[in-house]
Amino acid sequence: AVVPALSPAPALVPAARTAAKKAGDKQSGDTAFEVGEVVEAYFEDDVEWYQAKVIKNLGEAQYQVAWIEDGTDCEVGPGYIRKIIAEVDRDGPFEVGEAVTALYAEEAKWYEGILQSDNGDGTFTLLWDEDGEEYTLKPQDGMVKITPKAELDLLQKGQKVRGVVLRMLPFGAFVEIGAVVEGLLHRSAMQVVQRPPGSP
Repeated sequence: AVVPALSPAPALVPAARTAAKKAGDKQSGDTAFEVGEVVEAYFEDDVEWYQAKVIKNLGEAQYQVAWIEDGTDCEVGPGYIRKIIAEVDRDGPFEVGEAVTALYAEEAKWYEGILQSDNGDGTFTLLWDEDGEEYTLKPQDGMVKITPKAELDLLQKGQKVRGVVLRMLPFGAFVEIGAVVEGLLHRSAMQVVQRPPGSP
C-alpha cells in the first residue's frame, strides 16, 4: 500500500501566483535564466506549466518568454518561471530557478516553491507556490528537488539511492527516494552516526 506523505505539498493556487508576480521587485533571481534557454512558464488561463524560450531579461526577475507551442510571447516573473522539471539533475547541487519541496519549520510541513537566490552563505531563498511569500533555508534543513518520479522497475535490489526522511515511526522511517512511491527503511537497517560537535 502507498502511504501518503505526512504533509503533502498543496496544489498550486492561482491567487498566490498573482501575489508572486507582484513581488518581482523583491526577488534576486535576475540571472537564473539565460536568453535562449528553454524553461517552463506558468500560464494562468490553463492553470498549467508549458515550455517557453527566454527571449529577453527585463530585469528585477522579470522575463519575456515565447511559448514553444505557438510562438506568442508574454512577460513572466517570480513564481511563473522555473527550470524544466524533466531536465533537473536530482543529485546535483541546487540551482536558482529549480522547483523544490521544502520544509516550513514553523508548521513542520512540506510545501512546493521555486528557488529565487543563492545567498552565498549556504542558504537559498525560495518563493512558496502556496502564498507567494519568500522563505530562506539551508538545503540540509529540508529541501528536495522536484524531479520526475522513477518507476519501481528501474530500481534494483541492493541499489544505493539518496533520500530524505519524511517521517519516523516505531518500526522505521519513510523516505523520499525520487520514485513513484516512498521507500521504507526498517529500523533494523538503520545505523547511528555520531556527528562532530557543531555539525548540522
